[in-house]
Amino acid sequence: MHDIYIYQSNIDKHIQNLGGYWRSISALARLQEEIGELAELILEKNSKIDELKEEIADIYIISTCLANQYKNNLEEVYNKIDIPTKTKELQELSSDHSVTDLFFYIQIQAGKIARIINHYDGDKIKKTY
Repeated sequence: MHDIYIYQSNIDKHIQNLGGYWRSISALARLQEEIGELAELILEKNSKIDELKEEIADIYIISTCLANQYKNNLEEVYNKIDIPTKTKELQELSSDHSVTDLFFYIQIQAGKIARIINHYDGDKIKKTY
């Protein structure tokens, strides 16, 4: 079993124990807030690496919550777009790119999420298993 599947499942269990997911549009707002906070840290000359890691973790958790809400299997999605599904491989992937490139990649992916949520937001019933 791959790391991403386990991670996605653990996030789902944790969120369910807290009472469930936010409305999609609220999750999107939270995602954009975290991306903005990451941008602020990137622009600061003396940001600490732990602060950057914390914001990236927040982005990863919120985007996983959105994937869970729409019943997307991240392992399948990652395989389709050729992103590693092992946590160690994801860490190695980031060393090949500048922080700026990675930030823009995160922003592009958030934009894609926003387009999907804008399309489906409303009284639509979420998919069931």
